[in-house]
Amino acid sequence: MTEQTCPAEVTQLAELIGPEPDEVIQAMDERASAEGFPIVGQTVGVWLSTLARLTDARRVFEFGSGFGYSAYWFARALGLL
Repeated sequence: MTEQTCPAEVTQLAELIGPEPDEVIQAMDERASAEGFPIVGQTVGVWLSTLARLTDARRVFEFGSGFGYSAYWFARALGLL
């Protein structure tokens, strides 16, 4: 969904520090938009990834009910992809 849920400053910082979305993220964004399916979005995805990296996480338990959007951001941060 394209609804803005984060302040513009938070989004701008995420764009500066975070990994760039790849083709999988872009495909999931398109699917969510087409189906009207709620996802956390790229800004929150960047923050999930950043927090995992900052804490040197080796494992993450992500309990989602979607199609793996958040889990994909975590997997990238942990180097699983």
